[in-house]
Amino acid sequence: PYRSILIDKFKVIVANPGRQHSDQMASGLSEADMLALYVHSAPVRTSLANEVSADVNLELKRYRLAIAASSRLLAGNVRIAVAHRVYARFGEALAGIAYNHIWSAVICTENSALPVFRLARERGAVTILDAASVHHGWQTRLPDPGLARRNAIKDSEIALADHILTCSPMARDSYLEAGVPPNRVHVLSLGVDLDGFSEPRLTERPGPVRFLFIGRGGRAKGTDILAAACARLADAGLDFRLDCLGNLTPDAVEQLRPYATFHGEVAHDQLADHLRAADILVHPSRFDSFGLVVPEALACGTPVIVSDRTGAKYMIRDGETGWTVATEDVDALFSRMAACAAQPDQCRAMRSACRTEALRHDWARYRADAAALVADLIRAGRG
Repeated sequence: PYRSILIDKFKVIVANPGRQHSDQMASGLSEADMLALYVHSAPVRTSLANEVSADVNLELKRYRLAIAASSRLLAGNVRIAVAHRVYARFGEALAGIAYNHIWSAVICTENSALPVFRLARERGAVTILDAASVHHGWQTRLPDPGLARRNAIKDSEIALADHILTCSPMARDSYLEAGVPPNRVHVLSLGVDLDGFSEPRLTERPGPVRFLFIGRGGRAKGTDILAAACARLADAGLDFRLDCLGNLTPDAVEQLRPYATFHGEVAHDQLADHLRAADILVHPSRFDSFGLVVPEALACGTPVIVSDRTGAKYMIRDGETGWTVATEDVDALFSRMAACAAQPDQCRAMRSACRTEALRHDWARYRADAAALVADLIRAGRG
């Protein structure tokens, strides 16, 4: 949707304490000669290395290492608190770096943006918050003594942001519901690696339907809903297979154990192999601002059963690329999985439509849209 002609030469700082999709943003701005600096702590994807030149690429590895160490050594609320402290430290370092550069706008992810947004206000630069998740008012509430303080920081970032980038129409709605003016909240949908996630050769696939679940954690991803639906499938005598990828909580593993085979975390190429081998990806998340695994599944020709609180649900057309079911509705999920188990060949016949849908969401499209949208937002100035 964003194809305005880039006339003015703006200079933008892109920053993320990890990486996520920020290197795609940086690459898109670099292609448009708009990138002032890319500050991050994880390597740029190899495929984008030539797009982000070394003189504007600043990798602060220590923050990635600190986050990795906290994830490996700590657990629960302590791990979350330490990770957010690392994000804050990154934000402070970013502001110090930005102080010595010339730029007209800064794009920074939540939890790290406050110091550089304050600096931008002093300089009259445009502030753009890259919101990786839905507004915190929509997020699952778990006992956490530090939650109120972190949400207060997020609210301060939102208040200082001239514009907010969300990754789906659903995520945008969460900010509008929180009272952010519509002219400040924009959708920039994410992309998918069409080469890494490719469609398999068409072959006969005998045997029971193969469901696949991919996710970390547990309840927030709807593992309890999935377990309840699987129990009903088993009680009904329906034949099916369920494979689970990702680090799940002990509770989630225990609930799914009677029905699932667990593979843990897998490498990127193995993830694609699992998606190609599956008949259906099941994504019953309680909230997911986008859900990158959805277009990755479609790119592999695999239809998706997705909850209606998943941002990428707009890619799902019922009966063509998958199905959307109500969040936390065991009956709805069971009914849809039962229909797939009863007629697996119909699910397998959807592969071509799934791949066709994924072709509309490649990362090249994201990079072009990102550069055009950011230029428009800088022209618009303060939201």
